[in-house]
Amino acid sequence: MKARGFSLIELIIVIMLMGIMAASVTIFFQPAVVSFIDARRRADMTDAADTALRRMAQDIRRAVPNSLNLIAPVFGAGNPAACFQIVPTVGGGRYRTDIDTAIPGADALNESSPAPFRMEILAVQGTPPAVGDSVVINNQNAADVYNGPSRAAITALGPPLTLASNPTVSGYMGGRFQVVSALEPSVIYTCSGGTLTRTVLPAFAAPAAACGAAGVLVADNIAGCTFTYGTAGATNGLLTMTLIMTNPANQESITLGYAVHVDNAP
Repeated sequence: MKARGFSLIELIIVIMLMGIMAASVTIFFQPAVVSFIDARRRADMTDAADTALRRMAQDIRRAVPNSLNLIAPVFGAGNPAACFQIVPTVGGGRYRTDIDTAIPGADALNESSPAPFRMEILAVQGTPPAVGDSVVINNQNAADVYNGPSRAAITALGPPLTLASNPTVSGYMGGRFQVVSALEPSVIYTCSGGTLTRTVLPAFAAPAAACGAAGVLVADNIAGCTFTYGTAGATNGLLTMTLIMTNPANQESITLGYAVHVDNAP
């Protein structure tokens, strides 16, 4: 029986044809593969920037009215840092502002209330207050919540709540309050050194004048950062945030912006 096979010339021809086909396939498919990788890389950067912006927006929306302190607006182009400070809340609600004759012994809190200062909560949302937390009432000036006039520490839960001081002012009958956790009196978001960080300040103090040390990492590879804050009347503000994120491997950058409504109605 005669053996069948292929010659060396046939093998060489097949190898050459396969090489030509492989080169052709590479030419046609390489741009598509490169585009897919580029799109995935840009999507990852965009997702990281979007997550960071939404994280800041979440804190801004739950901040004490009029507590936003824009310290430095621009990072990049020769500016070493950009940052802003807020006082985040964990809850809030309404309290009794006047005596209810139908309920003997009801505790009302107003500017003329004597010590001990007791506050009867009528409705509450969010995390219930705890001893050591602070109650903020009618914060109309940015510095008040930091310096103390509109804020009082909770010394006993009751009910009613017992406060260390009287944070009410004459003429305010809105009956609204916000609760600030003792674990997070205020926070600063800082863009500096290629990172965006969130720093928790351990105690209340005067509004910060500088960005300070970096805190917990929110995002890295930050090449630029801009915060622009404006108010439209006494109760509304708008914070516009822009992040520029750069891939260190190829220096490709994406820019993403986000605008947050700031509710300043106390």
